[in-house]
Amino acid sequence: MPQSPPGASAHIIVHVSSWPVFPDLEAEITLSFASEVTALTGPNGTGQTRFVRLLVDEEHWPDAEVTRLSRIGYLPQTSAPPGGFSIAEHLGVAQTLRALEKLEQGVGSEDDLARLDDRWTLRQDIEAALETVGLEELDLTRPVSGLSGGEFTRIELARLQLSDADFLILDEPTNHLDTEARAFVVDFIKAWPAQSDRGMLVVSHDRQVLRAATRVLELSSLGLRSHRGSYDDFLAHKTLEREAAERGRQGAAKRVKHIKQEAQASQEKAARRAQTGKKQRRDGSHGKSLLDGKLANSEVSAGKRQRKTAEVLGAAAQELKDAAGRLERHHTLSLDLPSCGVKPGQGLLRVEDFSFGYGRQGDMLFHDLCLTLRGDEKIALTGPNGSGKSTLLKLIGGRIDQSDHRFGGKAVVTASCTAYLDQKTELLEGAETIFDAFRLINPEARPGETHAALARFLFRADDAFKRIEHLSGGERMRTALAALLYSSEPPQLLLLDEPDNHLDLDSQIAGAAALAAFDGGILIVSHDEAFLSDVGVTGQVELN
Repeated sequence: MPQSPPGASAHIIVHVSSWPVFPDLEAEITLSFASEVTALTGPNGTGQTRFVRLLVDEEHWPDAEVTRLSRIGYLPQTSAPPGGFSIAEHLGVAQTLRALEKLEQGVGSEDDLARLDDRWTLRQDIEAALETVGLEELDLTRPVSGLSGGEFTRIELARLQLSDADFLILDEPTNHLDTEARAFVVDFIKAWPAQSDRGMLVVSHDRQVLRAATRVLELSSLGLRSHRGSYDDFLAHKTLEREAAERGRQGAAKRVKHIKQEAQASQEKAARRAQTGKKQRRDGSHGKSLLDGKLANSEVSAGKRQRKTAEVLGAAAQELKDAAGRLERHHTLSLDLPSCGVKPGQGLLRVEDFSFGYGRQGDMLFHDLCLTLRGDEKIALTGPNGSGKSTLLKLIGGRIDQSDHRFGGKAVVTASCTAYLDQKTELLEGAETIFDAFRLINPEARPGETHAALARFLFRADDAFKRIEHLSGGERMRTALAALLYSSEPPQLLLLDEPDNHLDLDSQIAGAAALAAFDGGILIVSHDEAFLSDVGVTGQVELN
């Protein structure tokens, strides 16, 4: 497997002799990450996030050794805005900025000079970092907790740029981002290794991000494969490999079938000969000793044929097994959502003259918003990061206490049952395992019903008892969707905040198809236009 590009020094070297997700996989590798953009992708549940945690020393495998030769910056996929900090404090520059101001005013101390550590261009560095991620107008005194998910992700990238890290590891960095913000992230990824021999590993299912890489790693049931070159070249090469493997499997299957057919024909022919010999022995048309000799020879020959057939069939069966082993084992969601009994045109939600702002004196997110949603409608909430899409869903779903904020108008939910899914899948909190999470949300579900619902979302057998804390973003999203969509009382109204986040492409397609067939109402936030198109949205409400 390729180690690093010619002339480039490694930032991380990892040796793995067994994979926790695939204990039966014999794939011992030594892999290095150098000054380039490496993309890591693969189906959900194959262990990409666990591999990243291994690299950043947040998880330990008994058969793995990691050598870190550079300072590493890490953006986990489950990062969330902390409370009580300003943007400057979260960027780690608040105290240094205060020291710089005091020194510029001539009132600084030796401690201030030591804290500054010759970072006299700090303001310019901060401005450049924020401009890189499209947030140059952001007030550094603003609380981090007031940022949208997309804004926070971009602030995290700015923080990493201001750090001393030489190698960045980004886990699903474009989740929650609008189209414009995704473009900033892709540009950030492309530009990073061009500066001072720096490198990056980015985990993603976003094709824009994957196309920014110069090297692609794919983790699947076949192990970890490496391709140096573009993502599109990797896909083309993978397609050729898969087609060749399928041809090999089909050829081996035909050979096994042919050998079995020949063996069957030979056995039937031998049986007919034996029957004829027995008949001749009974009617005395041939000598008894001659017939007994032929029968003995026939039995010896039959034994030899059986042993030879077993040998050839065993070799062909092994060839078939090897050929099948070269095909990736990848399961997709199998969703057939239960009917919620909503009649076409039945009213489910009415929002009238809705206005909202954070805090009593806060700026308004939206003014006099009006919308209605009926049983045959799927409405997308669109708009840039920070425009209030997630907040509106939380308000409708009763997740925000309106008493502490500026508020006007009304939102009336007439659906008999409403399901709300947030970006961070907070409904899973308090559960230890996937099975527990489903039962926590659906306490009346029997064990068999729980297993059947989870199996549709690829959690089969013991997978249902995976611990929530060890799940990847994609596994958390699948768990939440299973618990909501297959509840004992099917929801009539779905409030979905970026349900496509963290899902691999096949799961996105299957999930969109299931939502398209859903007979209730949907109010959905997603920045993926293709996903919304597959869901079959019937209208849009844009927030600015």
